[in-house]
Amino acid sequence: MPNLRRLFAPRKSGNSEFPLRLMDIFWVALAGGLAVGGIARLVMLPADWGWVDALLVAVALPGADFVSGMIHWTFDTWGSERTWFIGPRLIKPFRVHHEKPKNLLETHFFTTNADSSLANLPFLIASLCMPVQYEAGRWAAVFLLTLGIAGLPTSQIHKWAHMRRPPRWVAWLQRRGLILSTPHHDQHHRPPHTVNYCITTGWCNPLLGKIRFFPRLERLITAVTGWQPRKDEADAPTATV
Repeated sequence: MPNLRRLFAPRKSGNSEFPLRLMDIFWVALAGGLAVGGIARLVMLPADWGWVDALLVAVALPGADFVSGMIHWTFDTWGSERTWFIGPRLIKPFRVHHEKPKNLLETHFFTTNADSSLANLPFLIASLCMPVQYEAGRWAAVFLLTLGIAGLPTSQIHKWAHMRRPPRWVAWLQRRGLILSTPHHDQHHRPPHTVNYCITTGWCNPLLGKIRFFPRLERLITAVTGWQPRKDEADAPTATV
């Protein structure tokens, strides 16, 4: 039985850089409600579930890992903490996390999971908009709902990967490669932090690394826009500790 107090409470009284906010609770509750509603909507369908539905679920699971990598790479690579609107809210947590990775362990459950809940709302909402009375619409709903639900615990899984002693059931999942493990994620925290961006299961990282997906995408974006990846880090003065 999981220790719920350990699961939901921060290790300390709170992290002053990322304090618990009312909107954090709202995003987590909203995403959870949409996920439950989406499941109930599909379960009540008078449909014959078959191999296509199973295949869509199987594809959506690594798809959620890929989405986590794209989001992580985007906020690690482009813009800065001063970027309008998204800088303080979305880019800052990723950049600070590289400097102080253990700070993540001090955040409240809702603070930890608010961003991944917010990021997966489009998939959850889109699944509810699919016309499930048609087979193609039902398939789309199954894929989008699975993608959204699989992505919801991404930040919590990331947090567990930084724990020295995660809950036993979490460690069991990590050892079997079902969720992101500490040794796998540690590779991302070695400077310059440009590998293993996917942080839900980590399944996509070996393939993306082998084909050099993110470096090639960075070169393409730079060629088209002139933007320089991680420019704020290059421009920043050397920090003294």
